[in-house]
Amino acid sequence: MLRTILLLTLSNIFMTFAWYGHLKFKELPLWKAILISWGIVLLLAAVYVMFKK
Repeated sequence: MLRTILLLTLSNIFMTFAWYGHLKFKELPLWKAILISWGIVLLLAAVYVMFKK
C-alpha cells in the first residue's frame, strides 16, 4: 500500500515537472514535448513494473 502511494506521488511530481517544463520552454515544438512526456511515462511504467516483481 505504501509503495503504491509512493509511486503515485512520484508519478504526479514527474508529470507536473513535465507539464510546467513544457509551459516554460515554449520554443520547444509540441511533438518534442509529447515525446518527452511519453518517455517520462515509459520510465515510470518500467520502475513500477520493477517494484511489482
